[in-house]
Amino acid sequence: MNVINITSESSPAEGRTVIGDRYEVQKKLGSGSMGCVYLCRDLILNDELIALKILFRDLTDDPTYIARFQREVILARQLGHPNIVRVYDYGITHDLEHYFTMELLTAGSLRDELKRSSLSFPHAADYFYTIASAIRHAHELDVVHRDIKPDNILFTSTGTLKITDFGTARGSMAAQQNLTQTGDSLGTPIYMAPEIVQGGRGDKRSDLYSLGVLSHELVTGTPPFVAQTWVALAAMHVSKAAPEIPEDKAPAWYRDMVLRLLEKDPANRFSSASDLVNYIELHRKERETTGNSSAFIPCLASGGLGALVGALLGRLL
Repeated sequence: MNVINITSESSPAEGRTVIGDRYEVQKKLGSGSMGCVYLCRDLILNDELIALKILFRDLTDDPTYIARFQREVILARQLGHPNIVRVYDYGITHDLEHYFTMELLTAGSLRDELKRSSLSFPHAADYFYTIASAIRHAHELDVVHRDIKPDNILFTSTGTLKITDFGTARGSMAAQQNLTQTGDSLGTPIYMAPEIVQGGRGDKRSDLYSLGVLSHELVTGTPPFVAQTWVALAAMHVSKAAPEIPEDKAPAWYRDMVLRLLEKDPANRFSSASDLVNYIELHRKERETTGNSSAFIPCLASGGLGALVGALLGRLL
């Protein structure tokens, strides 16, 4: 059996590749800034299919990247939320390659769904409520995600949304170990808060800004700020007023929520993710009381009933 040896430009060797004497690689699922993700069979646990993420070999000489990789595992296991991807195990191969295993999500990402078609408002609002609730849980445990975007929101086969990729996250443990001094402005520029663009570390309210970008994109199909270069995009985040969502795309309460999340000054955003979730629930209850057809039903923690109802409502409207 071969042992995998992955660099940022390589793929598994031909033939039967087994990682950690246990996980047999079936195929590559994707890659990111720190490593590749593979579909694997667990040779010990009844050939169960899992996802395995392995750190690029050319990063294993950098203690900072190893620390971030390990932190992703620790934080994800600490959270234990039904809408956050479960992480199972961490290991190091005989060749000193670092990897961890996690639940396999087979139905693509929110990015994939946005590319396929536009979402109805009930469907979009349903998704956003679920995402915001999961981030509230992370924030309550002092974990800041720092890279919220559709690519990092995956679906189970039953339609449950799950947030993944806590590789750039920061929690109280990271502060103690001083792991975020180098490359602290990690994240994706389209979803990056102004304070991070300007060199700040960012905090929970920076996640709220990213949620604002996402909430705008969910109902319009595009982020509020789009530019050809990083410099131009950064300037828009810092100084350009967020565009208002058209009235036919979302009700007033949602449009107001998006603008508040996209405030340049963090102090003018919602005070917390909990405050944001309470705001959404308040308006949901108002619409249930009035019988307004633009109401939405949040996803249940266990899966896709909320998404299914949202989709059905969207087709009826």
